[in-house]
Amino acid sequence: AQAPGDVRLALVIGNAAYADAPLANPVNDAKAMSTMLRGLGFQVLELRNATKAQVESAIAQARDTLKGRNGIGLLYYAGHGMQMDWRNYLLPVDARVDSAADVRDLTVDLQTVVEAFAQAGNRVNILVLDAGRDNPFPGVTGAKGLAPMDAPPGTLLAYATAPGNVAYDG
Repeated sequence: AQAPGDVRLALVIGNAAYADAPLANPVNDAKAMSTMLRGLGFQVLELRNATKAQVESAIAQARDTLKGRNGIGLLYYAGHGMQMDWRNYLLPVDARVDSAADVRDLTVDLQTVVEAFAQAGNRVNILVLDAGRDNPFPGVTGAKGLAPMDAPPGTLLAYATAPGNVAYDG
């Protein structure tokens, strides 16, 4: 049950407008998720077709809004994602990843969300990842889909498909 003064904040991202690999469903999925979460009492920060700068700014805003309030932080991400060296990355729509060296500079490491929620001191964190695709750099990690992660205490991780598998748009 929601306690009086309970703070619930959801960062909802739906990325579909990729220049080289557009997707059909993420923006609609993000809209539907935002509506549902608002109905459950969440304040929602919703991004559609977000750039790296917009995603990083929203992560910081979520952290600052939740900081010291012992709240609930939720990330829902629909769009392209990938793993490299056992780390998961969310691909903003402005990412033009031409080599493995570009990944760390042009994408958003999922660990930054985990760290932001930890810095906020949330009592519960939920990360829902509706993403996963073949790694375009198989010589680097050789793995498809997203990498498994250990959830920090108080954190629930939900994937659209099992780690190491590919989630399809459709």
